[in-house]
Amino acid sequence: MSRRVLVSLFAVLLVGGALVFGPARPLVSHLAHALGLRSAVTPAQPGAPMPALALENLDGTPATLPQQGTVVYNVFASWCQPCNQELPDLLLAQKELKKRGVRFVGIDRGEPPQRVAAFVQAQGIGYPVLLDSTSSTARLLGARVIPETLIVQDGTVKSVIVGPTTASQLTRAVENV
Repeated sequence: MSRRVLVSLFAVLLVGGALVFGPARPLVSHLAHALGLRSAVTPAQPGAPMPALALENLDGTPATLPQQGTVVYNVFASWCQPCNQELPDLLLAQKELKKRGVRFVGIDRGEPPQRVAAFVQAQGIGYPVLLDSTSSTARLLGARVIPETLIVQDGTVKSVIVGPTTASQLTRAVENV
């Protein structure tokens, strides 16, 4: 076998192994990008347009994201402990910021609609929650770690909070938009 074939075979085995053994994923992602097998992920950054996300409503219909005004997007999963810990603060901030016209949208990453609907009802979430069944938020927003909260104004990302947030931190971030 030629050296090129051996290198390619090694890369395929390394990528395949990383899919099974998660801790090697960052290394494999970097290697795949370096080999030209995939493009680099550019996380959503303040000043950049909000990427177009293909999300669904809980009933499975395509969702339309708000394009005007200030919107707080929170990427989460019901099984995520830090997501659950920040939820009371999100609900408190949503209650206060709603008076100022700020909208909240939850984006559940990768869970079945029935599970998400039950979670939304049990937790008393009063804002729309959309489904990211393909985990495109990780690719398009760079939301590899959840929770992640984005503050978007008129379609432009203004702030990104990676990890759990508090009501006061979120309120300050919105006020600084």
